[in-house]
Amino acid sequence: MEELQRGIYREVVPLKGNPLKTMNIYGVQSLGETMIIDTGFDQEEIKEEFFKFLETLRARPQSTILFITHLHSDHNGLANAFVEWGGQIVTSKEDGALSQEMVDSDGSYWTWLKTNAKYQGFKPGELDLNDHPGFKYRPKAAFPFKVVEPGDKFGVGDFEFQVIDESGHTPGMVGLYDEKRKILFAGDMVLDEITPNISFWGPYMDNSLGAYIENLNKIDKMEVDILYPSHRKDITDISVRIRELKDHHSARLYEVLQILRDRDTSTVEDVASRMHWDIDVEAWEDFPKSQKWFAAGEAQAHLEFLRAVYYAEGATDDRGIYYYFLTPRGKKVDKLEIK
Repeated sequence: MEELQRGIYREVVPLKGNPLKTMNIYGVQSLGETMIIDTGFDQEEIKEEFFKFLETLRARPQSTILFITHLHSDHNGLANAFVEWGGQIVTSKEDGALSQEMVDSDGSYWTWLKTNAKYQGFKPGELDLNDHPGFKYRPKAAFPFKVVEPGDKFGVGDFEFQVIDESGHTPGMVGLYDEKRKILFAGDMVLDEITPNISFWGPYMDNSLGAYIENLNKIDKMEVDILYPSHRKDITDISVRIRELKDHHSARLYEVLQILRDRDTSTVEDVASRMHWDIDVEAWEDFPKSQKWFAAGEAQAHLEFLRAVYYAEGATDDRGIYYYFLTPRGKKVDKLEIK
């Protein structure tokens, strides 16, 4: 455990076999009250680390809350274990509700995700839910939670936090901002060295990349001296990193435009298979199946952003498979920069 500043602590938990490598779990303590931010996967070794962290903090169930930034299983996997310990969970309405849908393998979310893989152009059986880390390490039962909305304020001892809308990475991701200390617990909103996966959320969220960019711009205008992310290092020059993230997505969008130029129509898998990925494989066929879910989701999020700005259009064939193509406006684009 590391003390970052007075009353703020961090435990770095290994995520074995996952490209993210590690997870930052935070603790905030003041005047006998404790808040934990996120949990890590539902894995026995992480559970042991998580409760060791609580024990080191001398946290008591009746005065400890767990703030879950968003629904991904590296952030909420141990929600049930925390409730059994006696603590109370706080999270957003959208991600809290969707977390409950994700408990059941035959529930509406996983059913949609499997169906969407087919519509993206994957062959039957090509992707298996058991390869999806979000499925494997999810909470296995519904858990009670208190809803917070963006703009809400609540205290932990002499800390006063405002809930910040960070939707885009998920439909209801939220962060915590302490205006007096100028600190932001940002979840997966802004990460150093790596870029957050922005995926397609279908019926759960329109234009996720557009929402993400809008929220990046909002955070860029806030007074933040230090941003505490869920993965990798703290960020102090936030404007520089936000510009880098927007440049990354500008380049990604232009790459997708170029891919669409090569064919009359393309499926989501066509686009994903031709995009550049920072994974050491020679061909799309060798791409880890666990990561194909995320690659296809990210490709479709960028395709939907291009639709939203009228550079591309989409339709479905008689099998329900999505295909995308450039509009006349999109064919004229020779430079793309996200502001």
